[in-house]
Amino acid sequence: MKKTLLLAGIASLVAFNVSATEYLPYVAARVARVEVKNNITTSVIKEKINDDQYGYRIAGGVMVPFCGGLAQSVRAEVEYGLLNKTHNTVGDALGLQTQLQTVLANVYYDLDTGTAVTPYLGVGVGYARIEEKAWEKTTEDNLAWNIGVGVSVNLTYNMDVEVGYRYTDYGKSKSKVIDETVKRNYDSQEVLLGLRYTF
Repeated sequence: MKKTLLLAGIASLVAFNVSATEYLPYVAARVARVEVKNNITTSVIKEKINDDQYGYRIAGGVMVPFCGGLAQSVRAEVEYGLLNKTHNTVGDALGLQTQLQTVLANVYYDLDTGTAVTPYLGVGVGYARIEEKAWEKTTEDNLAWNIGVGVSVNLTYNMDVEVGYRYTDYGKSKSKVIDETVKRNYDSQEVLLGLRYTF
């Protein structure tokens, strides 16, 4: 009987804490200046090439505010990303174009400063689709991950502007160009600018 009452008390306490927790949904749109690093390997070429492109990110998630400690809030979101087709001299010479798409689950840790400026740390993991088009079109489905830092500035009660840096690893790809097998590793460094609207 005592055990039953104890378990009931713990359950009611947990239920109270969960119901008292405030979940704030939000949406975000981001544009990114992306430096894509291609490590290209063929039978005659082994070269590292950088290519600067623009990318776009759309996300939806929830924010969980905290009171006290270093954390102001924690955010969890699902983000879709699209990167413009990458180009480089070796790739163009081989007739190769690449497009990168991602679906990532990101988590951000917002640091409390007591001001409208909030630094944050972020990590994410998810899915990357690498589409390469040469003489034929090939597709690779990979595990992707990222890590980043940034700041958000509160403009209004519902609106924040974000500025951040992110490193993303998209994984590997392999494609056939004429009689050559081209292997490439993709990763990038991104500078992001975005707007976040909290409901």
